[in-house]
Amino acid sequence: MKARPFPFAGLVTSAGLTAALILLGAQVGNATTVIPTTSSGDGYYHNELGTAYDFFDGVSTSIGVSYYFDGSSASVNQNTGYLQFALGSLPIADDYSSIMLSLYVTNSYYADESTSAGYVRHCTNSSTANGLASQRLEGDVQVLEIKDQPDGWLAIDVTTQVKSNLAAGYSYAAFSLNYNTAGYFRNSGFTVATADAGANGPYPSFTPVPEPSSTALFIMTTAGLISTYRRRK
Repeated sequence: MKARPFPFAGLVTSAGLTAALILLGAQVGNATTVIPTTSSGDGYYHNELGTAYDFFDGVSTSIGVSYYFDGSSASVNQNTGYLQFALGSLPIADDYSSIMLSLYVTNSYYADESTSAGYVRHCTNSSTANGLASQRLEGDVQVLEIKDQPDGWLAIDVTTQVKSNLAAGYSYAAFSLNYNTAGYFRNSGFTVATADAGANGPYPSFTPVPEPSSTALFIMTTAGLISTYRRRK
């Protein structure tokens, strides 16, 4: 009986081998899931001490996290941002090798070199979250301190934090964007684009752990391609 040629045999040149492996790896790997926030899932709370001018803004295209203080308590002016992301449609936490929170950050500043622009914090217990940033759920675990951040996308590893939310059966993951009040010159802040900004809105991306069968198939096929390539050289 005549032996059947190995699949992809026609691709086995140096360039063909590389292309075939890239294509195969993309097909074997599980797709990353992206869950953008919604217009009501992000916003900020503005507070001015010494006045009654406090409000929540959930429709702006940006969250201007900020803190201002000129020495008098009556001068304090502060903005805190809030984010919520739906988790209900995702499988159990153990299915993910990494979870990254992406924020489009601009205009980070701080007046005192010993401080920073602010923080991104995760809310450990988001059992009461309903998808509305107006709940103002404060983060209690710092996941990143923002200092010399260039304008553009910032990816933050929140794997441990969000997997704990999934394991607890929570429907949402919640984060707060906090200013920094440390230092003598207590002026700091940064800006994050919201869902109302369109393509630059915040989102977490979930990368699943490859299925064992898919990994084994990839290894076996790769070995076959390399073997065929060596025989044809």
